[in-house]
Amino acid sequence: MFIEDFVQQLEERSVMKPLKFSEEGVITFIFNDHFTTNIEKSIDNQTLTVYGKIGELPLENQESFLTTLLQANLFGRGTKGATIGLEVGTKDLYLSPTFL
Repeated sequence: MFIEDFVQQLEERSVMKPLKFSEEGVITFIFNDHFTTNIEKSIDNQTLTVYGKIGELPLENQESFLTTLLQANLFGRGTKGATIGLEVGTKDLYLSPTFL
């Protein structure tokens, strides 16, 4: 029931309607024709993961950049519980909190 309540409240508070999960269990939002955020429900319908691209790995100073990200990612202290990840093929960085 949590997932349905979450989506209903999000729909009531946003201008994006109707909010429906795809067959894969994902709702995708596109902001300003550029930024994409996804809400994905787990296979067992017990958790929701929200994720979106937050940037790209820079070409220079990668070591210090990644060190800063990993420090923020440690136990979610600098990300308020979210996880930072890197998609290797594209060098895109994602932020994703999970809700239980």
